[in-house]
Amino acid sequence: MTLRYELHPEHMYRILEQTLIPPVTVCELDPDVIEVATTRLGSAEGSVSEMYLLNSEFTDSDLKRLPTPREMNTIREYFFATALEGYEKTKGTRWLRLWENTDDAFWDILRPAWENPVVVQALYGIDLLVLVEDQLWRQVPGKPGAIFEQIVDADFIDQIKSSFLYVEKDLRDSIILILVGSHVRMGYTDGVQAVRSMMQSAGMILGVIASNAMALHRKPLIDSHFNSSVINRAVNADGVDRAAVALLSILPEVV
Repeated sequence: MTLRYELHPEHMYRILEQTLIPPVTVCELDPDVIEVATTRLGSAEGSVSEMYLLNSEFTDSDLKRLPTPREMNTIREYFFATALEGYEKTKGTRWLRLWENTDDAFWDILRPAWENPVVVQALYGIDLLVLVEDQLWRQVPGKPGAIFEQIVDADFIDQIKSSFLYVEKDLRDSIILILVGSHVRMGYTDGVQAVRSMMQSAGMILGVIASNAMALHRKPLIDSHFNSSVINRAVNADGVDRAAVALLSILPEVV
């Protein structure tokens, strides 16, 4: 997917070195991301990203509405207890996939999801979907297994790859992990900063699993620049309560 012509490095340097406040004679009809970031101080409207930062700031009133530590623990513990209950109830059925019964690579890569407490806790805000053949499985926090999520089309990898801007690698022999944020769960604990907390959770999961992959001499590829509507439809997310936030591909290449 190509959205615009790539800027020459010398052009980039000139943009970065010039003043951030453009002269009043400059008129941008359809600026790209780089130009918008460069001239943002000259804009009276601001960007959507800036407006989000302002709208998601905690006020004293917002802070007083947040759940108490005890209430927050109750909310999070309910989620983890429910996830564990689903894991136990589906044992021995086709709806539960144990990683010990799958290719060893899945067990090795996903071990942080049940061994690393940071990742386990971060899975409160993130549904970690794992592609196995033509099926998506949702990782159970703290357990070496996953609950069946959905069947996908045979060309699923090609579908999602076409929605990314710069994914040139062949992903068919890779372990594909899709991080789907749960805005509705984070809303219970984080209020107006639910999206911020959801993204922080995604970052923690990505960092640990990617580091684990490199320790296993596998190459991780993280990408969050994609057509959100395409990916959300592919994983049955509505884009609000649940929304895809990143793709982590563990390539078979040795690093």
